[in-house]
Amino acid sequence: MLYAYLSGRHPRLPEEELKALVELSGSAYKPLLRLDQVVLFNADVVNVSAYAKRAAYVKEVGEVLAYGERCEVEELLAKALRSLELRGLKSFKLELTSIKVEPCCSPTELLRGLTKLSIRPSLSSENTVRILISEGVAIVGLAVGRRDLGNVKLRSPPNRPFWRSGELDIRLSRAMVNLSRLPYGGTFLDAFCGTGTLALEAVLAGGSKALCVDIDGSMAYGSKTNFSWAGLDSLSLIANARRLPLKEGSVDSIASDPPYGRSTRVVGESYGDLVEGFLQESARVLKPGGYVAYAGPVDLAPYKYAVEQGFDLIARIDQYVHSGLTRQIVVAKKAT
Repeated sequence: MLYAYLSGRHPRLPEEELKALVELSGSAYKPLLRLDQVVLFNADVVNVSAYAKRAAYVKEVGEVLAYGERCEVEELLAKALRSLELRGLKSFKLELTSIKVEPCCSPTELLRGLTKLSIRPSLSSENTVRILISEGVAIVGLAVGRRDLGNVKLRSPPNRPFWRSGELDIRLSRAMVNLSRLPYGGTFLDAFCGTGTLALEAVLAGGSKALCVDIDGSMAYGSKTNFSWAGLDSLSLIANARRLPLKEGSVDSIASDPPYGRSTRVVGESYGDLVEGFLQESARVLKPGGYVAYAGPVDLAPYKYAVEQGFDLIARIDQYVHSGLTRQIVVAKKAT
């Protein structure tokens, strides 16, 4: 049994990202217990830990050593540490996280009475024993994987050489890449690439090739500029998302933020026309079983276009942006 410690930034998006990463690891996602910012689930611990570092909203995954009621936390910790002692683990860091409640006690207080154990807390240890307390439940686990987004501030606009207002932020971009189930070494496509944020995150998440497509030549050039600045490679193409210059079945995953509102009027087509044509082409260039993740205003029901184009609808996630916009993120799968 594993635990996932999730970001509290959104009620659904972190678990949807977790599900995607678990499935990428080759396991079926089977949640056992859902708590505020914590999920217990079954999966292969080694494979999931390898994918955890590329997460945006999944802070940590680990092996559950013991769990029970919050008032039993001292007994649960003792049980967990004894099991680690039997495995030959000699030292650990202890981290206590209470979610939206006052901590029941400090890590030092928890360790009192456990002095007979041969393992000891050490700030320099590579092993972390995590205590999570949420909704009256205490979970003691051994961390096996943590997210590593790198320097988010450095690669966020306006710190890049080319950027525009209204871009998706880095974390959401990384999450959408993960929702598209991009495999390590896979080919990623953003058909409305803009400044290249999604494609850049795809390469940093382990994709071997990023295809940045935009009908606006200045955007295609700007995305290439950002990739060069980051020391990475991409293939930037000036093309219409409704007529992609790509071979059938040549792309592993797609994530994109099609234009809408004022930016759509500049293109001269409605959001519906753009997305319908984009998904027709996505179905053509995606490999069988490949995923597409895209966004749009919730009042335009973006999900319906995926259904109309024969995709299997995996998720639709509504995200409040401001009083004039609630974004819907759609995740769909091409039939095998």
